[in-house]
Amino acid sequence: KTLIFALNGIHCYTLCNDLQKAGIKCDYIYSGNSDNEEKIRRFKENEIDVLVNINILTEGSDVPDIQTIFLTRPTQSEGLLMQMIGRGMRGRLAGGTDEAIIVDFNDKWDIFNKWLNPKWLVDEDVVAEGPGTREYREIIIDRIPWDLVGDIYSGINFEGEKSIVKTLTLPAGWYPLVDNEGEDYKMLVFEEQLPGFKKLKEDLDGKFNNFNMDENKLINQYFGGFEMPPNTDELKLFLDNWQESNEFPQLFTFEERNNIDPIILVANFKEQNVGLADLEDEIIKIFDQYKNIIEDIYGDYNSYYNRIMDCIRYDRGIRPVSSTIEEIPIELIPFRLEATYDLQELYNEVVDEMFDGEYEGIQSIEWTDKPYKSFYGKYFVGGRIRINCLLNSPDAPRETVKFVIYHELLHRDYWYHDREFYRQEHKYPDYTEHNRFLDYGIDEYKFEW
Repeated sequence: KTLIFALNGIHCYTLCNDLQKAGIKCDYIYSGNSDNEEKIRRFKENEIDVLVNINILTEGSDVPDIQTIFLTRPTQSEGLLMQMIGRGMRGRLAGGTDEAIIVDFNDKWDIFNKWLNPKWLVDEDVVAEGPGTREYREIIIDRIPWDLVGDIYSGINFEGEKSIVKTLTLPAGWYPLVDNEGEDYKMLVFEEQLPGFKKLKEDLDGKFNNFNMDENKLINQYFGGFEMPPNTDELKLFLDNWQESNEFPQLFTFEERNNIDPIILVANFKEQNVGLADLEDEIIKIFDQYKNIIEDIYGDYNSYYNRIMDCIRYDRGIRPVSSTIEEIPIELIPFRLEATYDLQELYNEVVDEMFDGEYEGIQSIEWTDKPYKSFYGKYFVGGRIRINCLLNSPDAPRETVKFVIYHELLHRDYWYHDREFYRQEHKYPDYTEHNRFLDYGIDEYKFEW
């Protein structure tokens, strides 16, 4: 029975996928998956042999008979390292194994050797480092979907310690498609495939009814050289989209993506000393110029604008999440702190209005003990929500407070502020007005270069 600790969602999925292809009974879990408990049960009852996870099984999970631990993720925390290898060291008396196999990919054996020293285990003068002030970061990523990452990954062969790239060129971009379920789908395109797609367009444009649409024959005809051919199912989806819309799908290139990258744009804005008064005009110009690719990645203008604002406020757009959040001095709070709202009542209204009266998995929702600068609200794993008591004021619009609650409820299912998150958030009535108040209605939340 083997437990693998992965780095992130893509890593977790890729490891599991490769193990399954090798015939190993494997599955994966990560925070936010609704079926995590069922998968842990199957792992515990030996229905699967290998479970890949991201920090879920570091502590508190009762699966004592794990024999092998794979540490495929780095960590600088000795405490976390102990928790991870501890999953395989329960011992026979606790229902575990006589021996544990620890496979480390990050060269932490100096720490392991220290733990094997009895002096470290019993010496009262050796005190473990306390919790201190730990810094966390909520990573907001303009993510490339897993299917694209998988396509790139599948173009690599691994032989021992060497990797051999099977593809002759790097990916050039993607075609935005709609799959059979009506969901967005991005078809990765490599540079060497571009001439084939260009010739395909020239030959088929307006001639669908008189053309042989067999995908395998088209692949042989237009991608018959040494270039990596398109996937047959993806080519069929490509042709279906083309035929249904009667327009050749638009290619979005990674070069274009760099032109709209919020981190790069913000660096350019600062270098050019773009003032706050001109900032929105600059963003509108960029949106008008690259409207299609921005909408494909971010959904709409407001989502894109908010992403740029994140990159202005926070280093590389990464929101700091710290155990020590700075309070706002009472004398600087720009409006009245007078208890105004019943938070449970607002929560119930949001659930009734936005989720038809049912929203499982929320354990509690409470005001913070004092006003803070960093967040309006925060969702914690397990279903606890805190709302900044700064908003418990007659100067904070009731619907805006409900919008913040709705935003945090969405984090039960969506960890990142990505396109799908914003798509759901924008279902809230007048969300632009609420965002405008939260961004600019409180002076303390304004930013400066």
